[in-house]
Amino acid sequence: MKPTLFALCALSAFAQSVPTIKEAISCPQTPDGRQPYAVKNLTTGDLRKITINSPNAVCNDGTPAVIFVRPARPGATEPDGPSANRWLIHFLGGSSCKDYEECATRWCGIGQWEGTLMTTNFEADFRNTGGLFNRNGANRIADRNLVLLKYCSSDQWQGRKSNVVLRSETDPAKAYSLHFQGANIVSAIFDTLERGVTGLPKLTDATDVLLSGDSAGANGARAHSDRLAARLRAANPNVRVRANFEATFDPDLNGKQGFPAGDPRDPVYASKTEKYNEVHVGLRNAQLDDSCLAAHPTAAYLCAEAGYLTLNHITTPFFQAMDIQDQLLINGYQEGGSIATDAQFGELLADQLNLLPNIRNTAIDRANISTVPGVAGRNCGIHVTWGDDDRFFAKWYRTGPNAPAYSYYELLWNWLTGATPSTVIAPKPPLEPAIPARDAACNNRATTLPSVVTLSSASYAIGGPVAPESIVATFGANLATVTAVATTTPWPTTLGGLQVSVTDAKNVTRPAPLYYVSPTQLSFLIPTGTATGTAQINIGSQKSTVEIAATAPAIYSANQTGKGVAAATYLKISRTGARTEGLLFDATTNTAAPIPVAPTDQVYLILYGTGLRGGPATATVGDVAVPVAGPVAQGQYQGLDQINLGPLPLRIGYGTKEIVIRQGEEISNFTTVTFRQP
Repeated sequence: MKPTLFALCALSAFAQSVPTIKEAISCPQTPDGRQPYAVKNLTTGDLRKITINSPNAVCNDGTPAVIFVRPARPGATEPDGPSANRWLIHFLGGSSCKDYEECATRWCGIGQWEGTLMTTNFEADFRNTGGLFNRNGANRIADRNLVLLKYCSSDQWQGRKSNVVLRSETDPAKAYSLHFQGANIVSAIFDTLERGVTGLPKLTDATDVLLSGDSAGANGARAHSDRLAARLRAANPNVRVRANFEATFDPDLNGKQGFPAGDPRDPVYASKTEKYNEVHVGLRNAQLDDSCLAAHPTAAYLCAEAGYLTLNHITTPFFQAMDIQDQLLINGYQEGGSIATDAQFGELLADQLNLLPNIRNTAIDRANISTVPGVAGRNCGIHVTWGDDDRFFAKWYRTGPNAPAYSYYELLWNWLTGATPSTVIAPKPPLEPAIPARDAACNNRATTLPSVVTLSSASYAIGGPVAPESIVATFGANLATVTAVATTTPWPTTLGGLQVSVTDAKNVTRPAPLYYVSPTQLSFLIPTGTATGTAQINIGSQKSTVEIAATAPAIYSANQTGKGVAAATYLKISRTGARTEGLLFDATTNTAAPIPVAPTDQVYLILYGTGLRGGPATATVGDVAVPVAGPVAQGQYQGLDQINLGPLPLRIGYGTKEIVIRQGEEISNFTTVTFRQP
């Protein structure tokens, strides 16, 4: 019988005899077993690190919590007054973990979530960020006093428990201890800001505070916003407190089967109560919204669910940004069996977003809700965008294909200042096809982007790094006078009369081998030997810049967007030794072709990418660590790399699963594979 988390947590009193996660876990991708990270030694930057000195304000591994701060821009104003005593306080996200295997995978940075989210050992004295925090002249919100809350507790910022013991399900003799202290970190940070930080005013003198968060950080901001607003008003009754949440506005599936939400007769009541008691009570001793807990003493699990909480109990005025095709959330709901298709999720989310403007009439705590929320709902298939210049400032939000498009920044600023529009929601997708089309507006770029952009030809990640010997694409205008494709190997350095050179961070210039040239797009190879750091791409009289890293893992997708099903193959070996090979995608539609898999089959994935050959890699499929062979140069084309995964563990299960490749601190774009029963 599987031990409950209650039983595991009961062992926490004996945590002193159990090694810490740092002592117990040896990371398979490093020779010494240590975490595969290094301190980014920034000596200057936009934001300055402050260490929080408080007994319980500690990360999973016991290192002290930190924040990054920047004072308000001198002389800056907003429409109703100066920025000097206005604040923007952002809770960083990054998922969570709750069992031995999940937290160990996270600690070693295998897959999507890296171990730097469990410690502050790798934080430099300064930090740079963009998007919402970019003080670029166009973003007046960033002129405030800025505070970035480093996430390192893996508990959605809600825990209040030390020395929690987690044991392996497969080998109970294996155990380690760690801390879930997110809520206590929040309290200690506000203590510090109220006492005063050098260079900033005291938070007790604030006139306007925007509490913000993304993903797990949004869940933290939701859980604490009303409590923190009351705390700030106790120090200054005239302070205005508002909130900004991006993502994790999950579909509220409570009370949908004939009984009210929280009613013991609701079919979801028993399983959700059990999970809540195991994780939020037993594992984390979570601090959640007080009014919600008071309203649901026998169904407190409702207060841990972002959809229900946001629709009913948050009284702090808030702005909600959400993607109705958030692939990260879709995968979780499909794996849990709550939805079958992306389209079903999109319909649920669009309907739910459209409920928000009316919560002053429908919420349980409606008597205390004074302000209509602002709502930004896009259809781009992206989880969070707040920290990326292009995604935060690009016009991705509109109510239909012929409607005006707005940026996240524009809608949030309108809501903060009382302008319109402050609510723009993408239309609800039809149930067919199962994977709805993305809004073409998601291809828009921010006007602050350079006119010539160079990026990975596999991931298409704007601003992302690329590696030596990787294939990149440059987009712009008047790049070449003709269209031409290389017909020889190695690729020529002159094609269609065009030459491209790369000048690296050591000021060494090398010619780039060219595969394709046209007036609007180029494909070429970053030359061998290009030094890491910022490189300049020289295309005649035009130039662009790109960051060079030793490795920059990027996997090709079938639809050539860097998202969706991987442009990959599989090998399946049955119990009898029969071998079956095939594509992960339909070659006609470039959509997923589900692989039929029996429990006794061994399955291998053969992925193709670029930027991987420079070092070892780890991988997850559906958040489960999988064996890796490679990466190596594929050999057929210059710059093309191959990485094989498998045999895949049985516990990955059926449905659509995200494939994530990690090399050190670099992480690939997210592609997918779909499994079905035979």
